[in-house]
Amino acid sequence: MSFEEIINQASEMLQRRGQVSCRTMKRQFDLDDEAMEDLKFELIKVKKLAAENEPSILTWIGETSQAKTDTDQVRNSHESNITERDSQDVAERRQLTVMFIDLVGSTVLSQKLDPEDFREVLYEYQELFDSIIVKYQGQVVQHQGDGIVAYFGFPIAQEDDPRRAIMSGLDMLGSMDELNQRLQKKKNVTIQVRIGLHTGMVVVGTAGGRGHPLMHAIGEGPNLASRIQNEALPNTLVISEVTKKLVSSFFETKHMGAYNLKGFAEPMDLYLVLKEREKDLIDLMSAVNLTPMVGREWERAKILERWDLARGSNGQFVLISGEAGIGKTRLVYSVASEITKEIKPPKTFRCLSYHCNASFQPIIEKLQHEIGLDQEDKPGAKLDKLEQYLKSRGFDSPVDIALFAALLFIPLLGRYEELNVPAERKKALTTATLTRWILNGDAPSMVLFEDIHWADPSTLDLLGLVLDNISSSPTLIIGTARPEFQPGWKKGSHITQIIVNRLTRNQSKTMIRELAKDLPAFVLHDLLTKTDGNPLFVEEVTKWVLESGVLEQTKDGYQLKASLKSVSIPNTLQDSLMARLDRLGPAKEVAQICATIGREFSYTLVKAISQLGDEILKEDLSRLISAELLVGRGEIPNAFYTFKHALVQETAYMSLLKKRRQEFHRRIVEALEKSLAEVVQSNPELLAYHCTEAGMIEQAIPYWKQAGELALSRSAHAEAINHLNEGLLLLNQLPDSSQKIQ
Repeated sequence: MSFEEIINQASEMLQRRGQVSCRTMKRQFDLDDEAMEDLKFELIKVKKLAAENEPSILTWIGETSQAKTDTDQVRNSHESNITERDSQDVAERRQLTVMFIDLVGSTVLSQKLDPEDFREVLYEYQELFDSIIVKYQGQVVQHQGDGIVAYFGFPIAQEDDPRRAIMSGLDMLGSMDELNQRLQKKKNVTIQVRIGLHTGMVVVGTAGGRGHPLMHAIGEGPNLASRIQNEALPNTLVISEVTKKLVSSFFETKHMGAYNLKGFAEPMDLYLVLKEREKDLIDLMSAVNLTPMVGREWERAKILERWDLARGSNGQFVLISGEAGIGKTRLVYSVASEITKEIKPPKTFRCLSYHCNASFQPIIEKLQHEIGLDQEDKPGAKLDKLEQYLKSRGFDSPVDIALFAALLFIPLLGRYEELNVPAERKKALTTATLTRWILNGDAPSMVLFEDIHWADPSTLDLLGLVLDNISSSPTLIIGTARPEFQPGWKKGSHITQIIVNRLTRNQSKTMIRELAKDLPAFVLHDLLTKTDGNPLFVEEVTKWVLESGVLEQTKDGYQLKASLKSVSIPNTLQDSLMARLDRLGPAKEVAQICATIGREFSYTLVKAISQLGDEILKEDLSRLISAELLVGRGEIPNAFYTFKHALVQETAYMSLLKKRRQEFHRRIVEALEKSLAEVVQSNPELLAYHCTEAGMIEQAIPYWKQAGELALSRSAHAEAINHLNEGLLLLNQLPDSSQKIQ
């Protein structure tokens, strides 16, 4: 979450509640003291929306409701033309991770406590857990008595929603001791909770009838998450097998067995989440059966060339840039596996999307792991471990120890003096000390920074200082980042950027054949078209097709036994693809309209269907191009557009409810028949397809017949047979009549 998004969400939260403590803000948005001060400055001084009348309590002083801007009003009026549906009927199909939390023994507790005291206990636990859910960008949907229901993946999907949900659950369990200490002191009680999680496809949106809207997910997911929670022991987190498969690289789990869950016919395997894995890149990828890497010979050679320079005390930094799933981490692993035959495993810093505003978080996590700090350790034990770790590496000055202790929130217990220096001076000392720590030692070494596009500002400042001091160090630093990351450090001969591009069609074929030999030619063609040279897409879609049951392996190779159209997008890709669409804001609906037309489409057709004004439509299409979802060519109004990835188009299309899809297909038919007569004549199969998907059976049949006849005239016999068969299938759906016979 960017700091601008935090400001907006904090403003909405403050407006909604009237008063919010800084403590709640810090927990909700994962802010350190410095970031909290920046947020207060924006809300109080810049936006003038809040006042701090009491210490650490922010009070809303802005308007109770802000007027819409003229642009918003124009957009809203146009969007009402797009939607043509009741505002209550807003829903989408999407993958969702559902969390159910239950308070154990709440009935006994309610009998033990006065109702007012019981209410305060519920409020304290629910407020704490709510803030943890929001920290990981989940959505608290409902407080069901003493329980909590939360969604991860709606209204905004993140590419790692199941992982975020589990991290929030582990944080909740980790916070129980401190919560119970407070409750014991205030009410003389302690509590326990059960947490259940499941990931699956749902229809999610508002429900509840007019005047009583309620966000609700329809599908087996919510029911299954609830049943899973019932099987959890007190103070444990239990997940389904589906969720476990999505996060197995990140968490240690224990198989609990197969359970007969109420309302479900088949037994289901459940898994207890133990803890987050504390393995570095080499360990994580070594534990996975990796598909052999295809291509990337030039990129590997370039990095190894930089390594030769680095180990000769000519420090180097290589930034590997590319879109999600393009194989950045796989490339790093390939190189690191070779380099670490000579040296120790690389020091790895992981920048995570949900910690992008927590100062030095990747550094703190690495230090905690290397030092062996445990949540259960007493302060004295933590300080002992820190001293031993630092002194073994030559950091034995009182100032060094005090700086590391402050970074790790370890009290000095009177052994060392506190550093009473201004905050900026303390940060500069910390950054300089961490630079020495990263570049420490005379032996050649390798350092990895994963996903720098999610790094917090303090970590980026540190990396910049490290690069300023790397020239005489025998260190190779490799960073990975998405294309949108723009480095702010100075350029130099010791800095190299490598842009990783998509695989060629032949390279994609090679990769598919590593996963499945002897695929039918049309299946191979379909996989190549859908995956567009993105290695992650190639691997996941191929595996998904093999597991879907549409192919049967025989002695002569694979044979198709069901339509490829029945194969959905892999659940391993659902969240990441949906996240790209959700980030579009209002332009997302235009993306859905475009997806309904097809992978390629014209500006004229989009305008006719969307009914948006030129300025709004231009703005939205420009947003889609900037987000690298579309490629445009030509000038408006004669412009044409193409989805860069077939899977993005499919995700946008499949997120629409069936009723909504039919409406868009109907509009496409009307627009084509009214304004694009040449398309009707030259591509009748296009009209036939859209009529079919719109449920306009009687109109579709003549177009399929026309398409078949046109194909026959071109000697395209296979296509003609397909078109005519489509028409015959639809003809069988019509009731018997003279028109049908004709």
